[in-house]
Amino acid sequence: MEELAQLTTVAREIDPEQAHCLLIGMRQCYMLPVGPEYTVADVKRFINHKGGRDAYPLGSLDVALVENFEINVLGDGDTMEMLCKRVYGAEASLPRTIPLYWGKRLQDPKYFLWIPTLHTPDSFRGPGDENSAEAKKSGAELANDMVNSGGDCCV
Repeated sequence: MEELAQLTTVAREIDPEQAHCLLIGMRQCYMLPVGPEYTVADVKRFINHKGGRDAYPLGSLDVALVENFEINVLGDGDTMEMLCKRVYGAEASLPRTIPLYWGKRLQDPKYFLWIPTLHTPDSFRGPGDENSAEAKKSGAELANDMVNSGGDCCV
């Protein structure tokens, strides 16, 4: 858990030579430094730590890849090396940036179980999604806004 507290998502402190995963979800965006052995479970622990244990319990989180315009939820054991090959092709290796989407499951009000097939409306959405002023911006404009935000990757 100490490793998670030491990870930085501040743009000016991120090493561009290191592998990262771009976490997009709940209208937030983070750049998380990763290694080839990091798993989806490690990413979930980071979200749990960063967002708060009460707001994002581990059992409520899903991490996904978008492939062919479909959201495919990943297993906890998938490593960053495996995901890099899945996103960029069999010959690819880290360091690269792996785009991952995350969301929070809805909870059954009667039995208090997290429902794996239902997610909150902001799940798997970035800061520029939907009908807002930021939705009209291109990806380059959003990236430029992140660079000019004083170094904080969270828009």
